Amino acid sequence: MSTIIKESPDEAPFQVKIGGLELGKFDPENPDRSRPNPVRIKWSQENNVKEHDCPGTRPKTQCLNDYGLWTLTIEFVTLQRDVLEAVRVMRGGPHVVKTYFQTLCMYLVGKDVTQEGGTKDAKQRVTLRFREAND
Repeated sequence: MSTIIKESPDEAPFQVKIGGLELGKFDPENPDRSRPNPVRIKWSQENNVKEHDCPGTRPKTQCLNDYGLWTLTIEFVTLQRDVLEAVRVMRGGPHVVKTYFQTLCMYLVGKDVTQEGGTKDAKQRVTLRFREAND
């Protein structure tokens, strides 16, 4: 039996969670205290396919595994010092990462925090990069 996902304008957005850090909380009375959901979430998965040279013919390909590890890039903007502190102290993990697409246990591969010119000092663009934990 298949499940039909219905989206309506009244439906609350899915809250993205990275370990204890929760995004997707909106405070209409004080927007600067809100924790908006990421502006970009990109999941990717690649399989390990090798090419073998063969004299006089096209190369042969071989799939060494057909279920590669997932990688995830999450990008969000924040004005909150507590969110920035949570990102600053975030270690390699593993972390349980929940998005609308899927929930996985993942390691933090890298993080970037960027302050863009012409914006409030507190406005920071955060990019977090994860790789699936397969221990």
